[in-house]
Order: sequence, then C-alpha cells, then structure tokens
Amino acid sequence: MKLAPTLAVVLFTLPVVAMAQSAKLLKDINKAGSSYPKAIVRFGKHVIFSADDGKTGTELWISDGTEAGTVLLKDLYPGTGSSQTLSFAAAGDKLVFEAFTPKTGRELFVTDGTRTGTRLLKDIRPGSTSSFPKYLTSIGGKVYFSCSTGSYGREPWISDGTSAGTKLLKDIAFGSSSSFPNSFAGRGDRVVFSAFSLLTGAELFITDGTRNGTRLLADIVPGLLSSNPAYLTFNAGRVVFSAFSKNKGTELWTTDFTSKGTVLLKDLVPGNSSSSPIQLCARNGRVFFGAYTPATGDELFVSDGTTAGTQIFLDYGRGSWNGFPRFITAVGSRKVYFGAPTLKQGWETVITDGTSAGTRIVDLYPGSWSGDGFFLTPPNYRATLGNLVCMRGVTRTYGEEVYTIDNGATTEPLGTPYGSTWIQGSDPVIGQTATINGRTDLANPVHFTVMGMLAPRPIRFGNYGFLHFDITQFFRVTTATQGSNIKLAIPIPNAPILNGVQLTFQSFAFDATNFVGTLELSNGLHWAVGK
Repeated sequence: MKLAPTLAVVLFTLPVVAMAQSAKLLKDINKAGSSYPKAIVRFGKHVIFSADDGKTGTELWISDGTEAGTVLLKDLYPGTGSSQTLSFAAAGDKLVFEAFTPKTGRELFVTDGTRTGTRLLKDIRPGSTSSFPKYLTSIGGKVYFSCSTGSYGREPWISDGTSAGTKLLKDIAFGSSSSFPNSFAGRGDRVVFSAFSLLTGAELFITDGTRNGTRLLADIVPGLLSSNPAYLTFNAGRVVFSAFSKNKGTELWTTDFTSKGTVLLKDLVPGNSSSSPIQLCARNGRVFFGAYTPATGDELFVSDGTTAGTQIFLDYGRGSWNGFPRFITAVGSRKVYFGAPTLKQGWETVITDGTSAGTRIVDLYPGSWSGDGFFLTPPNYRATLGNLVCMRGVTRTYGEEVYTIDNGATTEPLGTPYGSTWIQGSDPVIGQTATINGRTDLANPVHFTVMGMLAPRPIRFGNYGFLHFDITQFFRVTTATQGSNIKLAIPIPNAPILNGVQLTFQSFAFDATNFVGTLELSNGLHWAVGK
C-alpha cells in the first residue's frame, strides 16, 4: 500500500531516551540443546545466519523477525554434516558468504534469499581443497575479501556476486607468497585495506577495484617495519582505523584516501605508549571503539572525526578500573551495544547512550552465569532489522539461540555508497524532529532525496547503484537542491499510531553541468519510527 502524501508531510530535538527491554527468544531452533547461531546479517527485509537445528547440522537460516518466519534456508551439506557458514557480505542484490562442502572445500557461495538461489558462487581452488575466503566486506555493491589459490598466496579478491565477476585484484606479494590483506573499508571507487609487502611491511593499501588501481597508499612506518592498520571503518566520507607509528605507539588514524590525508587522528596515550584502539564501529558520523588510557582503563571511546571530538564515551569500569567493552555494535544514532563482564551478572550484553542513567545490562542468564554467547559475541553476531536487534545469546531455558531486543526508534544505513554521495541520520523518535544529513563531492552538484517503503532486497540500478526503496511504493521528499551538503529536518508527530512505521530514504546527486554519466546514488537509510 502506498503511503498517503499527507504522511510525507507530517513525518517531516532528539532527546536521549535510553530504553532497553528484556531480550526475547526469536525461535527455539534446536529443541534438544543449542543451535549456536553465527554470523547474523541483515539482507533486505530479513536476517540470515547459520544455526544447527540438531538434524541438518550447522546450515543457513533466514528470518523476518518472527518465530513463524524463521526457517531453514538451505542445507548445503545434506544430512547431519555442517557447511559452517562464518561470514556474509552483500554484493548488491545478492548475499555472498563462505561455506564448506566435501566436494568444494571451504569456498564462496551466494544467495538471493531463496532456496533455489542459494548455491556455489565460485570454486576458487577447484576440487575439495579450500581457498578459505576471509574478511568478506560489502562496499559499493561489491564484496572485497582475501583467499589463497595455492599458485597465489593469500591476496585481495573482489566479487560482484557472479562467478565471472569474482577475481583476483592483484598479486601484491608475487607468486605463492601472501600479502595477507584484511580489514577492507571505504566507498565503491576507493577502498583501503591492510596488506603486507616485503618492501613496506604491513601498511595501508588502496584500490579502485582494478589491478592497476591497487597500490600502496601510505607507508606509515617507512621501511620494513609495519604500522599494521586494523579495524578500518568508513565514517562520513573518510576511513578511521588503528595503526602503529614511531614515537606514538598504536593509536587512532584517519585517511581521506590520499597519502597526504592519512594522518594521526589522536594520540590518546601521549608518547610511545599505546591506547590500542580495537573493534571500531561507525554510525551517524561517530566512530565507537575500545581503547586504554591510564586514567580510564580499558573503556568505550567515541570519535566524531576530529581530535577534540575523540574522547571517552562511557567509563563503564569507573576510573582506572577496566570495563573491557568488547564486540561493539552501534545501533541507530543513540545506543551502543557491547559485551562486558560483571561480578554479579557474568558476561552480558550492555546497552548504553553514554550516560550512567542510560546504561542497562541485559541479563539473559540471571546470576553470575553469562548470557552473552559464552563470552564470544563478535559484532557480526548482531544485526538490526527495523526496530529489532537480533543477537546471539544464552539462557538457562533455551540454551544458545537467537534473541531479539526492541531498540525503539532506529535509523540504519543500507549498503554503502559507490561514489562520493552518502547520507546518515538520527533516530526517528515520536514527537521529535529527526534529521538526515550527508554530502556529495560531485562538481556543481544537485541532489534530491526519495522516501518510500523498504524493498524486499536491493534493486540493481545502472552499473554501480542499488535502490533500497520499493520503486512501486515511493514518493519524492525534496525537490532538486544545489550544493554539496544534504540536509533534511523531519518533524514526527506525537502520535502513538506511528510506532513501528518503517520508511526508507535514498539520495540522488548529479553534476548540473554534465548530467550524463555523473548520477550517483547514496547508501540507503532505513527508519523504524518509535519511542
């Protein structure tokens, strides 16, 4: 059903409202024990993950967020054997993942969310020998990853979701030696990653998706020593990461995709000592990460991309005691989820808005037992589906299964931009004004933003773009506007009936003097209206 035009008008101050309801079981997949779900990821209107129902082994499952809509997608390794899917990444309208079968070994598979559309993508190392794809990352409608063919060591690869479009990017280390690429981040035409060469050590490389465009970007520690860039994450047009440098230790760095623009963001522990930032997670213009300083201990920090705006977010352990925040996931614009230990509750999921009053422990397993997946809940074991956060957890009654938390009002990015145009936004809280902002770096830019219903899965648009709204259920929110900055303020009526309404935004930008060939789509932005 199409949204009425009047709703477009009325849906047009965001107080911090820290609400964290008790987690609920999504489905008891393995009634005889635990299903041990892994690698939960959002794909269109569903989440996909691997789980063991006790009959088919650890295989691919899909869920629309309801118990009835949580079903086995496909048994790739028929019988009780397990394909053991460990990671996913979207290639536009397809989801690429790595899995094992006796015939192929551990290789690259693909799904469109249907049983018949779930199949082997490419047997990179033919036969039962594995290429072991790792670090699958979705950027600009493509998937970047590393794997080994034997003839070539572990090197960077790229896939567009087709067998022909799955190929080696560049043999950086030459021959059977490995460059060990990892931690890909960026936008479709500029992707940075960490890789090793004999001339530079492990440093920052960049690619435009072609062999000739894959090269060293910055040798942060010149010579054979390594800066070991890690935890790269795209944020508001730049990439933030952790790296080592002489006289500074391991600290927070940033790059604008140029060698000159690859700089230290902040030395949290001045001098040779290190704050050792880990598990960077970006959302709505801010990067959250774990780091250590003598004054705070090991705690949750935040950066808005400036030196002054890089500071502690929550002193969970109080003072110099360690809070040990791990497996950090930013959800919407207001809340951060992480795992942390406590004396009374064990290792559980903590939800915070950065204040003591807005911090709550989700004690899935009451008492000192741990409910946060036996201490091991990486960020890709949580996924946002509308206002629901789907996560792995443990309870006394059901064991280790998928549980959900109602996050309230939530804004979530969909996909990543191919070019320079991107958008982000605040949570759409009932009775408040939500914002959408972004930028395009096209010359003489004109942009407009479309608002509509969420597409079941991304829709291919041209050579590089993907639409995230349903083209049969949309209407235009803004007229064409000149300038680089994209800005929308949308008042949301104080009407409880709007709770749960879901909307999708996407911006289009073009060069007013040369429209042909310059149209860019931003990432999508999905709203779940609520409290």
